[in-house]
Amino acid sequence: MLNKLKIAAKSMVALIGFVFTVIRQKLTGRSYGVHFLHRTFFVFGGLPSSLASKFLGSKKIDFSLNDVNGLESGTTLREVNDALNTKGFFVENKFIESKKADDVVRFAQSTMGRYRLTDQGLGGNEHILFERDKPLAVRYDYDPSTVLKCQVVQEVLSDPRVLAIAQNYLGRQPILDFVAMWWHAKSATPDKNAAQYFHFDMDRLRWVKFFFYVTDVTSANGPHVFVPSSQRDYGVPFILRKKGYARLTDDEVEKCFPKQSWKTFTGSAGTMIVEDTRGLHKGAHVQQGDRLLFQFQFTTSLYGNAEEPDDMTLSKNDLGRSLERAMNQYPYVYQKIKVGN
Repeated sequence: MLNKLKIAAKSMVALIGFVFTVIRQKLTGRSYGVHFLHRTFFVFGGLPSSLASKFLGSKKIDFSLNDVNGLESGTTLREVNDALNTKGFFVENKFIESKKADDVVRFAQSTMGRYRLTDQGLGGNEHILFERDKPLAVRYDYDPSTVLKCQVVQEVLSDPRVLAIAQNYLGRQPILDFVAMWWHAKSATPDKNAAQYFHFDMDRLRWVKFFFYVTDVTSANGPHVFVPSSQRDYGVPFILRKKGYARLTDDEVEKCFPKQSWKTFTGSAGTMIVEDTRGLHKGAHVQQGDRLLFQFQFTTSLYGNAEEPDDMTLSKNDLGRSLERAMNQYPYVYQKIKVGN
């Protein structure tokens, strides 16, 4: 009984702290409270975050974005939004032309990044090119500012369809939180540090992610995997939340969600996956070849911390026309991108 009272007291302290920091950010504009954000999610399943996102996301929706159509599949924005709200994901198979996907691959192969340190202690190499025929570790990342130099990435980032999807789902004018791009290389087993174990994200109040396959992804190339509907409030069971911000094995997740219910995203280069990653997800480990993708996250508020590095700087020479126009039209959306000389 005493132990239960202590847990209840800590939970209430976390909730009170969360409410206080949300109000404080509303008044000051400064970001606070990621510790309270995590704690309240572990205990209360996400409902406080959902409510706070409406409170802090004060910018009115720009309804002109809702008039945008043009997905090749013919899916309407309403149908996209319905899919995100019910299942937690939406897939568009040919969002990027194959030629432009090839351009991103060439950019990635000629641009330096870093190997992420693996569970076995491999990697950690920085300022080095990724060699597809002899990778040094399981995962290889590019800095956000490096990713933004890619003109195809800029074109997709400024695509009004992307903004419309993000805005419709979030219910507020979105804020670009970070960009990322990485390779997954072949490995015998999954790697936790490469995000190849199940996990959920919880560093903002509310957000949506866009994944873009740049290489063809079959079941052997490390496809993205998601547990449908686990993004909802209380969608991740307490038996998993109580483990904290932990990487989860397939067996642990299967005890709550039958494996046949998991969604595995295979697709050709150019496939777009839109997902609320508050739900359980992972990248399966690569058994053959490799996988390259890039990713955007849009959020309703800068409360908390960015999940990935968020130093998004661009020189004027690297700023393309499409992104420049979008930044001029929607400065609130792209407020974190800094343009220098």
